[in-house]
Amino acid sequence: MRYLKRFENIDDIIRDFDKSTYSPEDKSIIAAYMITSENEKSIEILNIREIPDRRGIFMDNAIGYDITIHRTTLNKPQVEVLEDVPGKEGFKYIKIPYYLYKANLNDLEVKRFKGGFDGEKYKKRLSIPAIKTENVSFMLEFKDTNVVNYIKVTNPDERTDFLVGLYSK
Repeated sequence: MRYLKRFENIDDIIRDFDKSTYSPEDKSIIAAYMITSENEKSIEILNIREIPDRRGIFMDNAIGYDITIHRTTLNKPQVEVLEDVPGKEGFKYIKIPYYLYKANLNDLEVKRFKGGFDGEKYKKRLSIPAIKTENVSFMLEFKDTNVVNYIKVTNPDERTDFLVGLYSK
């Protein structure tokens, strides 16, 4: 799992917004998620996985990516909300036991595209395939303000913001 960092010492753990971090000392995962609702028993988190499109780039050197949207409800006694993610409004670092993370890997795995390949840095741009835009249930996800805010926080690209505005209508 290349989207999972492992550290031997709990003091060495550096929180990474773009990846999950494994702590061997207490066998847990620390990752950044957006909490969409919470009560005394549970929290609901939103996790949007970004898949880079390696078929080409835009004329302004932005690299396209597709998304999958995942929602999960976690029992509060099993997880620990640690702190806000600096500079990422609405996101919090959450500590999840590894067994729970592994059981819900499809919904909890963090995959955020940084906008470059092999260490190069480029802008990233949302580029949903046309066939996927015909999927009504997928497009209805953009009516959710949490999804719109999530994308705005993780991608400051103006064209992506414009496209998300179109999709939400």
